[in-house]
Amino acid sequence: MYRYMRNLELAVILMALIGIRITIPIKVPHKDSAVVERGTCVRLKCSVRPKKPHTSHDLVWYRNGVELQNTTKTTFEVGKDNLKAFLIIGNANYTDSGNYSCGVPGDSGRHNGVTKITVGRKPFATLHCKSSNLQEICCFWNETFSNLQSNFTFFWKLSFRHNFTECGHHTDIYDIREGCICNQTANSCYFPQNYGTSHIMMLKLSNALGKKDVKLEFNPDTETIPNKPKSVNATTSSSTATVKWSPPTDWKDSYHLMYKTAYQKSDEISTWNEELLTDEDQTRKELNGLSPFTKYHFKVACLSNYICEKVTILNNSISKWSEWSETVDATTQEAAPNGTVNITDIRQLEFDEFENRVYRVEWEPLSKNEANGIILGYKIHIRQINSPHQETDLNTTEESTTFVETPLETYNDYVPNNQTSYTVKGLRADQRYSLDIVAYNSIAESHPAYVKIPDVPGKNNKLHLAISITVDAAVAIPITIGAAILLIFCGSMGRPLYRKLRGTGFCDTVARVRLPSDSEASIIGILFLCENKKTSLRIIFQIMKF
Repeated sequence: MYRYMRNLELAVILMALIGIRITIPIKVPHKDSAVVERGTCVRLKCSVRPKKPHTSHDLVWYRNGVELQNTTKTTFEVGKDNLKAFLIIGNANYTDSGNYSCGVPGDSGRHNGVTKITVGRKPFATLHCKSSNLQEICCFWNETFSNLQSNFTFFWKLSFRHNFTECGHHTDIYDIREGCICNQTANSCYFPQNYGTSHIMMLKLSNALGKKDVKLEFNPDTETIPNKPKSVNATTSSSTATVKWSPPTDWKDSYHLMYKTAYQKSDEISTWNEELLTDEDQTRKELNGLSPFTKYHFKVACLSNYICEKVTILNNSISKWSEWSETVDATTQEAAPNGTVNITDIRQLEFDEFENRVYRVEWEPLSKNEANGIILGYKIHIRQINSPHQETDLNTTEESTTFVETPLETYNDYVPNNQTSYTVKGLRADQRYSLDIVAYNSIAESHPAYVKIPDVPGKNNKLHLAISITVDAAVAIPITIGAAILLIFCGSMGRPLYRKLRGTGFCDTVARVRLPSDSEASIIGILFLCENKKTSLRIIFQIMKF
């Protein structure tokens, strides 16, 4: 028979009786168990009786029925009398827990005297308390991992008292004893009211390896952290946003809150812009200086004014701000474009068959920050400059003074927003032009981008012949009858003559006669106006009075 001997001086004992096969009957083993602290060294001893055919060299160690090997983690030792075998487990960990035994190989797998070893740690927990409305207090604890069963008992007292009071352990939350109730399943204790000063909380823990007391001082007056504001929403104009919200659901109306807002462009990874509201219980904030047609994120946080003066700094480390509310998004409205189209190229392509010029202009679209909205398209405006004293100052939007229009004197066209070039046709070689481009959205147009198109000296110079009959106001009445007869002639003879000339190719186009809006002159009648491009002859007949 082999006999396992208990050694009380060692941390762990293994005691059992192992029977020799065939000759010696097997006896019921003696089982034992032990709990050891994580990180300690565990030493197991197995002994054999003297004068038996086996010695300690014949013994093999097992854990959960699996043979152990001699390693740096588990080492084997043999006593000097060859009657004792030792198993040493260095720096025991949770994975070393199990059922340990020893035996002789080939002994039908029978291992008597199984001893259960459990590796654990002494109890320890972190204790926290919080209040979200200056009245109710909730304390909770998180136990550091351990595979041992722990017991908890919660005590508390006000700081000026001497004795602690144990909290109740009731399943009914309304059955409060001594001011608080605990739920060990949830590892928490609840106080329905604030007793008005510092509270000393104490958590007593115990398990198979020992006991631990954890204390925490908590003053809800100075450590309340409100829940986050709710129902946040934002409305916008082109440059402002109005953010509104509601206080936390559980906040009591008898106490005051301070708020701060934060906003950030949605397409940027940058620091939030925070603004502190100066008035208590203010649930509305107007934010100015925002970019038009831009998506923003908005959020709100709050702070108990009981522990905060109005001069609180946003990043004050002692401030107990709530968590930020849920982020809401809003897009500012469109505004008039604030940029100018950048004309990158303008060049003459060719002359047409009538010696008129063909120009091509190219430009870059406005940037997103300049567009202030969705650019719907571009407007091309061309006007003719007849003489130096009639030129437009390209730094203003004022048009030139009085001149007689030709077909391209004032010319507008629209280009879709996906096009950044335009071809201008029919520009006379002997005339100068001003061309400007504006981008427009649903609100307004951008500032125009100007460029001059000079004339070509000696090219396509036409002869202009204008015959005007003007009368002074003082003699207007005497010639009224004559003017009427002349108008009748214009209607009966002038138009057939014009049609006949046009049919022969002499007169190709009919242009308008333009007068300044502030002029006192008015047109009584027009005989006809015709122009022959081949002969470069232009004839205008008109009757005017001043």
